[in-house]
Amino acid sequence: MSINRAVPTKRQHADNQFISVLGEKDADSYANVEKHHASQRRNRFLEALKRIEDSVHYTPSNVFKAPYGYFRGRPVIGEQTVVNGGIYVSAAAHEAIVVDEKYGFLGQILEDLFKLSEKREKEGKSFKQGVLSDIARVVQQTLRFNPQGVNQLLEERKIGPDAKVSLDIFIEAKVGVARHQILLTAYLFEKLRKKGLLHGELVFDPGIQFEHAEDERLLYMNSVGKVFLVDPLKVHGQNIDPRTRAASKRAVAAKATPSAYEAVN
Repeated sequence: MSINRAVPTKRQHADNQFISVLGEKDADSYANVEKHHASQRRNRFLEALKRIEDSVHYTPSNVFKAPYGYFRGRPVIGEQTVVNGGIYVSAAAHEAIVVDEKYGFLGQILEDLFKLSEKREKEGKSFKQGVLSDIARVVQQTLRFNPQGVNQLLEERKIGPDAKVSLDIFIEAKVGVARHQILLTAYLFEKLRKKGLLHGELVFDPGIQFEHAEDERLLYMNSVGKVFLVDPLKVHGQNIDPRTRAASKRAVAAKATPSAYEAVN
């Protein structure tokens, strides 16, 4: 008797690559190796601050709202800071990206995510079952991975390194790279947590794997301890060093609060 198995579509494969589960063996197999390499691991947030520390637009701060300081009047986005209202400064000299829902596009994308989830629920799947795939799909459709398109947009708008620019501009143009996709993903996670629909812990992976430092990633630990890696470059054939993956998983575990484990999702 033959058994029919559903074959994942290219779209589903991309979604699964964009947000994937970190296996338990990652940390166990590479713990000793990572311990040796930990001191050599680059931190994107420290490198970003080092790069802008002498800028007239940067103001140091140690307040809870802005532990990484302020850049061009907005709190700098870091490992576990609030995303909405903040500004992302790259380790490499790129545009400084403002994430702010008041400009309109982000709120609409959140509505699109809810519509997609409602469609899944009508098909008999719960919100929890499909939300990560829905986020992956919405982000990749909204900000199509297109380095050339991003460069062209920056040139056309005459946007130079560290110039303040809204994420909405890239959303409107429907182009982005890892940093844009990660910021949009983080915003959606943040909004779902505030609405009580997700209860896990979200962390920007501070590690830099590639020399170009354009490999932004997120880690999300749900309330039962399962860790998900959000990695835009993985969709496009870039593999993650297991040593980095192991350290990232431990970083999330160390930062997660007890309340993050109270719910199922």
